[in-house]
Amino acid sequence: MKHHQSGELQQAERIYHEILQVDAHHADALHLLGVTFHQRNENEKAVETIRRAIAVNRNVSQYYCNLSIACHA
Repeated sequence: MKHHQSGELQQAERIYHEILQVDAHHADALHLLGVTFHQRNENEKAVETIRRAIAVNRNVSQYYCNLSIACHA
């Protein structure tokens, strides 16, 4: 999160991928990876990745919020 919040998207993405190598169904890592894709204007990848996070955990409203933002973009 520290890298992501400070705008170091490549570092954040690398760490999210490392988490997903250990646990492919880590909803928060999927969600945040999707957010990084959106921040880099890779909105199709963002939508797909955030949808994967929602499939794992449908109870986090922030996932839906960010999915909506990526879809709109």
